[in-house]
Amino acid sequence: IGWTWLVGAKADGYNIGGVDLPHIVLQPMLRPEGQPGYKTEQLNPLCCLVFDPDILIVSEKSPFKSFGELIEYAKANPGKVKAATVGKLTGDHIFLMNVEKFTGAQFTQVPYPGGSKAAPALLGGEVDCYFASTSNFLRMQGARGLAIATKDRYELCPDVPTMNELGYKLESAKYRGLATPPNFPAEAQAYLEAALAKVCADPEYQAGVRGAGLLPYYRDGKAFGEIIEQEKEKARKTLKEQGLIQ
Repeated sequence: IGWTWLVGAKADGYNIGGVDLPHIVLQPMLRPEGQPGYKTEQLNPLCCLVFDPDILIVSEKSPFKSFGELIEYAKANPGKVKAATVGKLTGDHIFLMNVEKFTGAQFTQVPYPGGSKAAPALLGGEVDCYFASTSNFLRMQGARGLAIATKDRYELCPDVPTMNELGYKLESAKYRGLATPPNFPAEAQAYLEAALAKVCADPEYQAGVRGAGLLPYYRDGKAFGEIIEQEKEKARKTLKEQGLIQ
């Protein structure tokens, strides 16, 4: 709703909205033909602010002590392992589908309306694992990370092994930033990019972002646009493989 409003808002230099990848590419791809709403390309990228990789986690009480143990059980017992996500066809679900593709395991997805519901479900034993954003994991107590979808060890939780080192070349993450209506004035774009770059370089700001479980990741509008295109192609490939789009 907010992103549809944003693309129709006045491009006066003052209307700005927060955006979240991969959701701004997933929603238009999956929307039924003719249904109104925004298109990804209508959102003018202003800047990327944070990087938040995907991670597979279990409760500390879980019998699964490693990624390998969980995957082997899920392969031997298709559908028996219940996996939380923050909703069908979200970034969490894309991550789950890719883990299934790379490993041959089969999970039963249990979608929740957000991390505030999925996390208690994991800790309370409603589900066996949670395909999550790392920021959610870092704000939790009582959870154990089994594998993170980054190429190299992630500085905010360096003890969690990467998918890459476990033998699966899978990188999956959310990016969050700012966008504006289309036809945004170039002068306003340049001014805001410079001001936001200064804010994002401030040590106090960076400490606050890390304290929220996120990695500061400022990129200007051009670079953020390239990330959006990259994520669009990755999402399209996964959705096609799953038979969800043509």
